[in-house]
Amino acid sequence: MGIEEVTFRKYEAADLRRCAELAEQAWPMRGAPRTGPDEPRAFEPWIESSSMSATWAEVAVVSGEVVGFLFGSVDSLKPKGAALEEVLDMLWMVRRMLSGGMDQWERPIRTMLGFFFTEFKLEVNRPEADADIILLIVDARLRGRRIGKTLVDRFVETARNAGARAVSLFTDDKISNWKFYEIYGFKKTSTFHDNISTYFAGEPANAIYYLLELDKK
Repeated sequence: MGIEEVTFRKYEAADLRRCAELAEQAWPMRGAPRTGPDEPRAFEPWIESSSMSATWAEVAVVSGEVVGFLFGSVDSLKPKGAALEEVLDMLWMVRRMLSGGMDQWERPIRTMLGFFFTEFKLEVNRPEADADIILLIVDARLRGRRIGKTLVDRFVETARNAGARAVSLFTDDKISNWKFYEIYGFKKTSTFHDNISTYFAGEPANAIYYLLELDKK
């Protein structure tokens, strides 16, 4: 891709497949089935569930193609009953993954157990924050164009305007570009063994929680 203008817009249901493709590029999964042109991509349930949990879902577009996206959540913008809906969304995602592709992965039950163990540890280690970045992915071909920074800037400004005082996120130390967050200004608050990233990476991986205090940004 050249230096075409980057535009930003709200995430739409039609973006699901492309966002799942970007997720697969960012986090290669050992043992995942190959996906044909008309088959659902392995990450689609995760992307769909994450978008349903988000109060902010935006994509970056170049020449009509989605090249990055950010899903975030701000506590003050969540509707009543959102916590229960998030639990139901997670259960729905697991059912979709088991029935639509995850069942073809190597040792799917072990994968699901790793997912739940990691989710539990995320809840225990989550820093005090009233906004979260759920997912941030940028096409590797366009890194260095400040697309990720702009996506984060736009979400942080929305969170600040909604009264949020801190934004948290978690990532891993094997597959993700965790240095980006530290350059941006996020501070590491905790690290712990990440069961699901370890499975995907094929080697021990740690989850990292980061926090950005908005009054200091």
